[in-house]
Amino acid sequence: MKLELKNIKKNVLFNNQQISILKDVSMTCQSGQIVVIVGESGSGKSTLLNIMSTLDDATAGEYLWKGNNIFSFSKKKQESFLANNIGIVFQQYNLINDMPADDNVKIALYVNSEVKKRDRDKKVDEVLDKVGLYDRKKHLPNTLSGGEQQRVAIARAIINNPDIVFADEPTGNVDRDNEEHILNIIREIANQGKIVVIVTHSEVVKTFADKVYRLSDGRLIEETRSEEKLR
Repeated sequence: MKLELKNIKKNVLFNNQQISILKDVSMTCQSGQIVVIVGESGSGKSTLLNIMSTLDDATAGEYLWKGNNIFSFSKKKQESFLANNIGIVFQQYNLINDMPADDNVKIALYVNSEVKKRDRDKKVDEVLDKVGLYDRKKHLPNTLSGGEQQRVAIARAIINNPDIVFADEPTGNVDRDNEEHILNIIREIANQGKIVVIVTHSEVVKTFADKVYRLSDGRLIEETRSEEKLR
């Protein structure tokens, strides 16, 4: 499987002027890869991730998945693509505070008609065990550490077995031990043949990447390993 962006542009209107956020951004991601996008705050990383997640529209360009241009899909078909192919790990977890961990994960199954109601609890238990939180499944988010909340968010993102996982600063709010734990989970996801795309400031996350892109002034450039080692 291959995901491709070709000449993606994103412009926004501000004070009657067109501001260019993304300028001819192109990239390729393959099954089994962890692809990391780095860049300064305000460089457009989250905008790019939102476009790839179909949560935002591009001004121009192509978004290819299995040879199909996602931008040519109807809104309903894009929503189906998001529900069936994409998992998203948000920076701020986006957990529902008055729901225990297992229910926060289970909510993602409501858009999956292939999983029967009677099988939901078993599927939730399996994915929480995978991220090491089976014993904490009845805990509310405010009783979990930041690292545990992020692992709940990862479980929610992968429970529908998506082909692509997008993660926005997945280790941005956790300590070093939890960062490594989360990255090992992400590596396991990629090893299952999934595509994982991460935007981050973390140099540690870069060391787990198979491919690194740097976004600067709206332009995306692939870093070579030699360039990375010099930083």
